[in-house]
Amino acid sequence: MSKIAQALTKATERTGHTTAPFLTGLPPAEPPGRASKEAELRKAKRRWGFWRVVAYVAFPLTVVVLWMQFGDALRQAVFPAGKSGKDLEAEVAAKSAEPAPVAATSAAAVVSGEEEKGGPKSPEQVQAQVQALVFTALMPGPRPRVVHLGRVIGVGDKVEDDLVFAGMEEGMLVFKDGAGTVYRRRY
Repeated sequence: MSKIAQALTKATERTGHTTAPFLTGLPPAEPPGRASKEAELRKAKRRWGFWRVVAYVAFPLTVVVLWMQFGDALRQAVFPAGKSGKDLEAEVAAKSAEPAPVAATSAAAVVSGEEEKGGPKSPEQVQAQVQALVFTALMPGPRPRVVHLGRVIGVGDKVEDDLVFAGMEEGMLVFKDGAGTVYRRRY
């Protein structure tokens, strides 16, 4: 006897049916916990319905109430002294027609607050320039490098004006100017 025949005879002895329920059209027996799962699903759908109502009704209603409460203060903050949007557009257009001020080109000019002069700089000015330099990355090692204004600068490369990067020593960046004077700065 084959295993399938043995299984059929065993099922017939146990249930009394000679055919499988799915072949005869009998509805399959429901598992015992199925009704409770459907009830839980309905409850979950109702909970989501509640939050949909909150999101679509209560939230916009809150925004309207707050706008009614604080709308005048917001309008005064955006349009000061009773100016309209067109007045502000005219002011912006007038300002954009003016030439933009020229920015200082080196860190020393930014620190000292004055424009660069064509003559040689004093060591104090160069030291101030070195202190004002901003580096986005430092790469110590056998070939030290720094990144300044998006440009990788190695030993012997110019940083600004006649200032040259000379390397790194014991937590210090070392620079030299055109005259050979050495300037140090901590990093």
